[in-house]
This record gives sequence, C-alpha cells and structure tokens, in this order.
Amino acid sequence: MKNNIKILDCTLRDGGYKTNWHFSEDLVKNYLKTMKTLGIKMIEPGFRLLNKNPDFGKFAYCTDEFLQSLFIPEKFQLAVMIKAEEFFTADAQKSLNAMFKEASDSPVEIVRIAIPWQKAPECSLITEILKNKGYKVMLNLTKISPGSEKEIAGIINKIKDRQAFDALYFADTFGEFSPRDVGKIVSVINRQYYGQIGFHGHNNKNRALANSLTAIENGVNYIDSTLQGTGKGVGNLATEVIIQELKNQPGLKNYVPVINA
Repeated sequence: MKNNIKILDCTLRDGGYKTNWHFSEDLVKNYLKTMKTLGIKMIEPGFRLLNKNPDFGKFAYCTDEFLQSLFIPEKFQLAVMIKAEEFFTADAQKSLNAMFKEASDSPVEIVRIAIPWQKAPECSLITEILKNKGYKVMLNLTKISPGSEKEIAGIINKIKDRQAFDALYFADTFGEFSPRDVGKIVSVINRQYYGQIGFHGHNNKNRALANSLTAIENGVNYIDSTLQGTGKGVGNLATEVIIQELKNQPGLKNYVPVINA
C-alpha cells in the first residue's frame, strides 16, 4: 500500500442524511475529540447547499460564521461539499461569490463538488471560480455504475486538462462495486489523469472496506469514511475500521473507541 493515504472523515456531512443535518453541541464536541484521538486531519462537517429547506439543520449549509461558532481547532483541515447541479439553474458566479469568501478569510480549505459523472464537463466555471478564490477543489464524480469504464474514459478525457481541480474523486453511490470494478475505474482514471484521486465507498454489499483497500492498492490518495459507517442508505466505510487497516501508515494512530452512538 502507498504510504501517503489521507483519510477524509465526513461523518457529519454524510450522517446528516439520518438527522436532516441537525446535531447537538455535545455530539459535535465528542466527534471532534474522537477525530483528534484517531489522528484524523481532514473533516467535512457538512454541505454548503444553495437551495434552502426549512427541515434541514445548519450542517446542511455550513456557512463560515457557523463553522467558526463551533470552535473547531485549527489543526483540522475543513471541507464542505456543494452540489454542482444547484448552480446550473442559477447565476453561478453571483451565487458562489455570495456563498464563498476568499479562502484566506475562511475556515474552509477544501471545497468538494458533487456531480453525476456524465455532467462533469459542465463544472468548469464552478471549479475555476473556487480555485481563483484560493480553495483546494475536489471534483466528486457520483452515480457511477459497474461496466461504464469506456464512457468514464471519455468524460475524463474532456475534463482532465481544462478544469481547475486538485483531486478527482469517484463514488460508489449505489454500493454496487466489487473490488474488481474499483480497480478497473482507477486504472481508467490513471491512464488519462495524472493528479490525485479519491474514493468514496458505500457499504450496501458489505464491500466498502475491500473496495477502499483495492483503491489504495491501485494508487488512490484519498479515502472517505465515517464513524461507525454512518451515512446515507446502508452507510459508508467505517473510519475506525480503515484506521485499523492503516495503523502502520505514517500519521495515523490506532483506533480508540471513545465515542458513543
């Protein structure tokens, strides 16, 4: 395995599907304590959605002011996720300028852009605006199905040179992948794209760990996980499990179970 694997914990963002992005102050404090204990450096507290829903809590919007109110230690790299399709029917420049300050004035370092993989070429303006503001940008391709490697290769060819992003993620959105499928997709990406790659696994078939390890073995740099696998649908790769698997990797500590469900 490579020795530079970075774990991005998105417990609060993905776990928000279970709570409509409402979390208590005590839970958040306990979560941050656990991340510190585990040695996790990158966390994604939630979305920064454009469209408002009165049922959703503040973790669905994660404004700079809200994140600063949580008193998150500076040692953490903070990410937020946006949904690109929200900006296709809006004035992207105006909306993004209203939602994002210059990165130097924000607690957020990383913006992840979720987009169904076929529509990735439509994200060039979004990535350009965010990069110009100084953010680290990750493009997250979603809704990929096994057997679509040829079509994905065509999309990668369209976006590899003309979009400003720092990492290219792919997600097993429907939990359909086998380790073999993951290996094929990483291979397709690696043949055309020479930047950093991330993987977000779902556990519908109890394959999130096997798929993530396969991604790592094939050269992926970032792996998403959540505490106890909490997330949309069946859930995700469990942070405590991948930490155990990578416990000999630099910068990661052994799992210590200090959080209560």
